[in-house]
Amino acid sequence: MQKKIVPPRLQPRTGAGSTRSALLDAGVALLRDGGISTLTQTRVAQRAGLKQSHLTYYFPTRTDLLLAIAEHAILGMEEALATPPKAVPASDRSTPAAPPAAATAGKSAAASASTLASVLSERIVEGVPPRAILGLIVAADAEPEIRIALRAFVGRMRQHVRGLLAGAGLADDEDSALLFHASLVGLAVMHQARLDETSQREVSHGVAALLQGLLPAGRTAMGNDHDPFI
Repeated sequence: MQKKIVPPRLQPRTGAGSTRSALLDAGVALLRDGGISTLTQTRVAQRAGLKQSHLTYYFPTRTDLLLAIAEHAILGMEEALATPPKAVPASDRSTPAAPPAAATAGKSAAASASTLASVLSERIVEGVPPRAILGLIVAADAEPEIRIALRAFVGRMRQHVRGLLAGAGLADDEDSALLFHASLVGLAVMHQARLDETSQREVSHGVAALLQGLLPAGRTAMGNDHDPFI
């Protein structure tokens, strides 16, 4: 008889905000590890080490839970991008002559775009937001009210996209954000359809190419350390 594997429980946290976060973290882990079919309210509560009544208090329906998980994953990506890089020890620093301001700005934008490309590619391959949204799209055929929630969600995500582009010093006008958002969704869906090394490489290459096109005039190339296609 095959031994049943019980997933490790997250430690319960104190406070309303941390309880909600613990439930969302558990949902993200289930969705990432087992896909949409594993995401039930009972399993999420068990994975978080909390009572199901806690989950239904914050997320009365599975739709509420899926929408919150998708947005939680996006916000986690923004937090990762907002984390400052580790400082270089003084003993390891060199002191070359200061470059022109324009060159410095171009390199800064390219470096920010490179970081954004790496984080976006990682989250798309991880698959949490696209799996949640694909599950909701299917469910919306039977429950039209889900479509209303999805429309609002897409609007919020567009604002997140514009914020990410602006934070990296890239073109963040409405048209650029629309095309970039739509392209990310396309890459995510194609990857979820195949889930192989080729689709993973295409995600990395596609995100890098998109961001390269949004660098400001006089831009500096992003480099190829994150792009296996170059």
